[in-house]
Amino acid sequence: MIFLLLGVSAFVAYRYSKSEIDPDLALFNMAAFTGSWYGRDFIDCKPPAIHLWFWLLAKIVGKNIQRVRFAHHFLLGACGILVAYLTNSFWNGLAFTVLINSAWVYAFHGNVGQVPAVAVAIALVAPSGWIAVAALGLAVFFEPKLLLTLILIVALQGYWIPALVYLAAAAILLLLIPRQWLRWTWESSFTIPKRMGKLRVEHRLYADWVPWYSSQAMLYILPWVYLAVVARPEWQYWLPAVAYALMIGYSKVIRQNHMLPLVAWIVCAGISPLAILALVALDFVSAGLYLGDIWLRHSPIARAALFVSLNPV
Repeated sequence: MIFLLLGVSAFVAYRYSKSEIDPDLALFNMAAFTGSWYGRDFIDCKPPAIHLWFWLLAKIVGKNIQRVRFAHHFLLGACGILVAYLTNSFWNGLAFTVLINSAWVYAFHGNVGQVPAVAVAIALVAPSGWIAVAALGLAVFFEPKLLLTLILIVALQGYWIPALVYLAAAAILLLLIPRQWLRWTWESSFTIPKRMGKLRVEHRLYADWVPWYSSQAMLYILPWVYLAVVARPEWQYWLPAVAYALMIGYSKVIRQNHMLPLVAWIVCAGISPLAILALVALDFVSAGLYLGDIWLRHSPIARAALFVSLNPV
């Protein structure tokens, strides 16, 4: 069973490694490939964690974009083994391996949601509050929109002591970090996103109600969500997930990859094996078995806008 999860992860990772990278993913690799650092040399509306993640991958596999992409998707998909172990269910692990790299939620696109999905999944089934809060802190480091989710899980599970200890440790760490680094991080992680959100509202840049890029992803993810809720209907379990959904809704832009952190709640809910098998088959068949031109199949408009010339792989 472990080899099956590794095989699925390796196959999808290989297919993604052969596809063209988008500007977001190129930006995430700037530090490793050019020596330019987040904040100091360029700005981004994402937190620094995703840049550090890709920098670390490049240090391990070398400055080769195909190897970096393969390592990224393979390692995250292989975390399905960890989910299977923690939940004592191979099927939950299979669901995670497929969902975390699903083309229908734009996993092949540069995003910050995949690593937080791993961290939240660990937090939901962690054997102790210390592990859970540490995992949630890592998730927020990648995706600040999960901060309210962290607070709710801590409150609902009573993880106050670990949370306070980690908060004190974080405060001490902030005192040791150079002020300029903090200003760079604040500008990219808060100031710029806030400015972008304000402009979107003022100029109605995303005024369409459920445009194609979100309706398509919702059509894919909602059957998973429905079956997960049926399997585990407790409101306490889903309230933190709803809080995250409200946060991305408040941003006025709900893109496919913004749904990735929801994978954690879905796979830990305990969907029946038969349903998981059916949805996994649906994923692969509707994605053309992940063969051919990934961009052309899943986002031809973005493909035309981002790339001048692409050879189908």
